[in-house]
Amino acid sequence: MVVVPNNLQSVEMMQTEMKKRIKVVVAVVAAILAWLVPSTAFGLPNLTPTEQRMLAIALFGAVMWVTEAIELWKTSVMVIVLMLLFVSDCSLSILSWDRGANLSDDKVAFYDIMASFANPVLMLFLGGFILAMAARKVGLDVKLARLLLRPFGEKCEDVMLGFMMVCAILSMFMNNTATAALMFAIISPVISAMPNKGSERLPLLLSIPIATNLGGMATPVGTPVNLIAMHYINDPNGINMGLTFGGWVFYMLPLTIFMLFISWLLLIRLFPFKQKCIYVDIPNQVDDSRSQTIVTITFACTVLMWMFDSYIGLNTYIIGMVPIMIFTLTGIFGKEDLKIVKWDILWLMAGGFALGTGFNQTGLAKDLLSAIPLGDMSPWVIAVTAGVVAYIMSSFISNTATAFLLVPIVTSGILQHGMVSGDEGVGAMIIMVIAVSSSFAMSLPISTPPNALVYSVAGVRQKDMIKIGTLVGLIGMVLAFALFGYMTTTSVL
Repeated sequence: MVVVPNNLQSVEMMQTEMKKRIKVVVAVVAAILAWLVPSTAFGLPNLTPTEQRMLAIALFGAVMWVTEAIELWKTSVMVIVLMLLFVSDCSLSILSWDRGANLSDDKVAFYDIMASFANPVLMLFLGGFILAMAARKVGLDVKLARLLLRPFGEKCEDVMLGFMMVCAILSMFMNNTATAALMFAIISPVISAMPNKGSERLPLLLSIPIATNLGGMATPVGTPVNLIAMHYINDPNGINMGLTFGGWVFYMLPLTIFMLFISWLLLIRLFPFKQKCIYVDIPNQVDDSRSQTIVTITFACTVLMWMFDSYIGLNTYIIGMVPIMIFTLTGIFGKEDLKIVKWDILWLMAGGFALGTGFNQTGLAKDLLSAIPLGDMSPWVIAVTAGVVAYIMSSFISNTATAFLLVPIVTSGILQHGMVSGDEGVGAMIIMVIAVSSSFAMSLPISTPPNALVYSVAGVRQKDMIKIGTLVGLIGMVLAFALFGYMTTTSVL
């Protein structure tokens, strides 16, 4: 029996559903082919069956995430479960034939896969979200919005530029996720007061992850990737460049400032404001009270601890848990508030962390990177290749995990082929390119926690994030290659 659609809406719904099914089929077929083709087809001589299965699962997840065949968090759940079934040390026993029942050296610990749901970054995300929610609940976010945005006037474009500058400055010294959560809390009342709930809010929301990701490049402490790069650049037994904190800022700050301005222009061009001004005239909905005092003090102390975490001995992730404890004990965050936490975003991010764990523990990442023939490449080709690989990897897994995997291997290649003899700047340039390229990977919701945060807000679509994130990333990488090329050829670095 053929059902004839009654109207155009029914036809469109059927077409949309059909497109989703086709996307799922494409993802499944791609994964099955990657699983079943001879391992020699990948050109990796050391590829094990477990690594091949990990590659197939990663391909499945990537296609599903990019095409949005189903909700993104559901794909993450599928990726994690597939890893548990097929590549973990407690995987299906029928798979033991491929390497022998007693050989599990390249399996992924099931405990580590499941621990993706409690990754410290997720706990920081949760703490930041609850901090923002509490600030909104007691009206603190309104006060902060007035205070920080007043100097930039009321013109929409100027307000956004000022907001991006504040985001970038804070992220130079604070964790990017913490900065994004803080700035989201500050901008929320402004966004809520805007009459258009779609396109008008979009540029402001997208400016948060862009500004925080760019700001994190400017200082060695802005992101863990920078610290990893600094370690290998200054290693006495390695490149031994002796790059200082000020030296890093000297090289990176101009690039950060220029890319902030470029990103601002791109946001204005791609997502133009329809209204001319943003009036930050939002009445307080909550009078000064005990709750507002508690949230204000907790908010201020949390930000200060994030900024000076190296002095107090607590890391950013532990600090992010403090507001959860305080707001829970004081009743500011209760059982009903649990229902509005963005749990789907936490599950989405967990899938990305699980992939990073799988690539690392199976040895797949090392095999993929080791297949790059560094000895046959010029320093410039190595820099571009390493930057592109870092960009692609960081788009799907943590940029910190990317740096941990990529930087040591590339550094070994640099030393092995004598690319630091006579001109240490070449080796340092390549490592800095990896760090910058990792930070420029901001095209997908799973690319960075700040991206995931704004994706959780109604009106931010993945295709919009891909559009602006890809443009900023590609332009930034080209400028980074040009900058580091100039510094090495003129012996500035």
